[in-house]
Amino acid sequence: MGSSESLTNSEKEKNDRFKKRFIRWDSIRRNYFSVIINLFLTYSLGMLAFLFQKLEQPYFIKNCFFTTSLIFTSISVIVGIFASISRFFDFKITAKKIRLQQKQKDRNISDEEIENAKKKMNFYEILTIRLFYSQIVIFILSSISIIIYVLTKYGSVLF
Repeated sequence: MGSSESLTNSEKEKNDRFKKRFIRWDSIRRNYFSVIINLFLTYSLGMLAFLFQKLEQPYFIKNCFFTTSLIFTSISVIVGIFASISRFFDFKITAKKIRLQQKQKDRNISDEEIENAKKKMNFYEILTIRLFYSQIVIFILSSISIIIYVLTKYGSVLF
């Protein structure tokens, strides 16, 4: 009987190690996700600044690729801002859910309140992921458009 108890303790220790590893890597994943959202937002803002700088030049000839890249870059910035805001609400509601779970026994907090927090959490998580993928797609379209614009405008000088 002593060996089965030590085996159980060993399994518990192994499970605890896996839980700690999961928590650590999940935290790293969440931080990385936030950094990536902000990175694409920063790149989009840089591209938008470049396009507006080109727009102010008096001799500048606008074409459809310039206009397309300006539109896509603006949309990418807006989607990036919404993704960051959605990420903020995701963190806020996650913290609220954890607080509710910790205080559930002491303050007679219903399971329904916790379930509502979980539903909101899932909503913002899915929204953030969709906004992030949308931001990437729009950023890629904007990049392709700006590359085509630069090549058509300055291709003879560059090559």
